[in-house]
Amino acid sequence: MRKQTRDWTSTRNSTLWGMVALYGVISSTPGAGAADSAPAGGPSGANNGTVPAKPASWIPDSMQKPVWMTDLSLAVRESYDNNVYLNDVDQSLVPVGTTTLKDRASFINTVSPKIGVNLAKVLDPDHNLQIFSLVYAPDFVTYHAIPEESYNAHRFNSTIAGRDGAFSYNLDNALAFVDGSTVGPSFPGNLFNSFATVSVRDHRKNLQDRAKIALQYDWEKYFVRGVGSLLDYDMMVELKDPALASTPSGYQNYPSRYDLNGGVDFGYKFCPNVAGFLGYRYGHQYQKKLSFASTTNPATHAPYTSDNDYHRLLAGVEGKIGKWLTFQGMGGPDFREYDSAAPVADFHPVKYYGEATVTFTPTATDAVNFKYKQFQFLSCLGVKPYWDSAYELTYSRKISNHLSVDLGGRHASYDFTATTLANGRRIDLDFSLTAGLHYAYNANLGVDLGYLAEFGRNGEDNVVNSQTRNFDRQVVSLGVQFRF
Repeated sequence: MRKQTRDWTSTRNSTLWGMVALYGVISSTPGAGAADSAPAGGPSGANNGTVPAKPASWIPDSMQKPVWMTDLSLAVRESYDNNVYLNDVDQSLVPVGTTTLKDRASFINTVSPKIGVNLAKVLDPDHNLQIFSLVYAPDFVTYHAIPEESYNAHRFNSTIAGRDGAFSYNLDNALAFVDGSTVGPSFPGNLFNSFATVSVRDHRKNLQDRAKIALQYDWEKYFVRGVGSLLDYDMMVELKDPALASTPSGYQNYPSRYDLNGGVDFGYKFCPNVAGFLGYRYGHQYQKKLSFASTTNPATHAPYTSDNDYHRLLAGVEGKIGKWLTFQGMGGPDFREYDSAAPVADFHPVKYYGEATVTFTPTATDAVNFKYKQFQFLSCLGVKPYWDSAYELTYSRKISNHLSVDLGGRHASYDFTATTLANGRRIDLDFSLTAGLHYAYNANLGVDLGYLAEFGRNGEDNVVNSQTRNFDRQVVSLGVQFRF
């Protein structure tokens, strides 16, 4: 008999409160601190590898911000997006009486104040508590030609890290409240690439939380580490029954979902700065079940839920080699058990989980960063699970103490082929290239010029009108930042 997954909403809430309480207990413990885990080096300095002095500041010393204030800045950016909805569907393919979203363009204004503090030295003069960081970094975004896409994003980031003898801890939380429209977008005829609906979903009213906790105890050659993580999307968008005549064609319903897991790692130190580990995670993924059913398009609107429990076995390596290489990676099998209402053929599949980050700084003026992640998650439209893959490579070059350049590339894919829904099977691909130029006039004033080219493509055979899943997009931007 297939397992009926129990309701984990109360479990998630109690776990969140438990993490909050743990924050309070640990941060109030005297004599706590952590080794600096930031990557060594970075893209700074002249071409010969020597690091020039920072540009002079306009602000006199008597007006400098206090040492515990890590950031106080204001940025203003004007952008032009030639395809806001990532949609290239011709008008001839959408239902009669509707209008395609193809090539909807807009100028976009973004105002981004930022304030950050690190209260570690204030709370712990003995310097055992190294990080107690709180950052508020909102974005106030206005789409001039498409006002319904305007939103205000309030982002709160916190980090607490410390060490007390052989015991160390690290807690990170990124909380974002997006105050946007409560009405979902509509893609006429349900003709769109998955990356398109994800892009505009994040403009809608929602609360996102990403939290991680690690508690570690070290011996000379070994360590044990308890870990936990949360990825939570609490969507506050109206849900509309597509069977009703009043519901626009292709209306996007965004139910809430989350991924919560915890476990333990057992590690061995090959040398002081490099270690390997074996780990285990037990987790649950929740996807809100839509309360209505549809006979018009069951592939996208039937009341399915892909709730599941999973057991994850991991092997990983982490560390630092000199000042030029920092790395962390892990991967392993993922044993799933899906709810009986999930539209999948295999209710007990074995999936793969993997993630890695590498930072390479060959000189004081160059930095290369690579990120990778693959995992099984839940559709934001509340129907089926999908396989999420992302690869990102960036290069930064400090040309002088005033001028720097950034280049980047990213490839991502959403694979929905595990579903039993014939017309729900698809693979959507996304490719993007970025370039940025930054000029620091002095220590307080900087100017940025940015460019993005993004391409969405269909990756699944036998898809009707597969060209409707393709799109091209370009974004150019110019920004000014004043930093105290």
